Amino acid sequence: MSPKWDTFLIFLLCYSIGVNGKNPSRPFRVNILEMNYEYNKNLAEIFYLKLFPYRNSNALNGSLILRRDIKEFYLGHSVKTKRANGRTWLLYNVTVNGCDVLQNKLGKQNPIAGAVIQQVKQLIHNVPTRCPAKKGIEFSLINFYLNEEILPFFVPIINFTATFHMLTKTDFIFKVNVTASIELNKRKSQ
Repeated sequence: MSPKWDTFLIFLLCYSIGVNGKNPSRPFRVNILEMNYEYNKNLAEIFYLKLFPYRNSNALNGSLILRRDIKEFYLGHSVKTKRANGRTWLLYNVTVNGCDVLQNKLGKQNPIAGAVIQQVKQLIHNVPTRCPAKKGIEFSLINFYLNEEILPFFVPIINFTATFHMLTKTDFIFKVNVTASIELNKRKSQ
């Protein structure tokens, strides 16, 4: 079996233990350490994000106002980390049709990416229920943090980079890079 399949099967096993296990709280937390972004000023009138302390970690607030109606778009989410030998390891890279996301037609293509997208949708004000995404409307993201409850119960203690992007067929609208860590929770004194 190839290393990719081994990793995928381990992930599925850990994910199913975490989802179906009796104790949903995780022995770790996810902390956003830093964030940077870029956006296409031809497609987005305003795009900004701010990193701030939230729930023993950090979270993001931000806004997007489009310059024109976007009839079709795609949402991408990828996660990579460094191996012990220093080489980059791409854990996953998923791009989905944004119109399908708005209409809840996403399905279960990737459990973590799907959970992150659903969390983002719940935190954005004025999310349309179908395409097009209209120009001139402010889409505000409030208190987005990387919720450890969407991850498998067992994950390695690592630093990683997550990339979120929104694009059309021909160009990007925005791209956000988040450097984060998975850290053990400190034990409470008994």
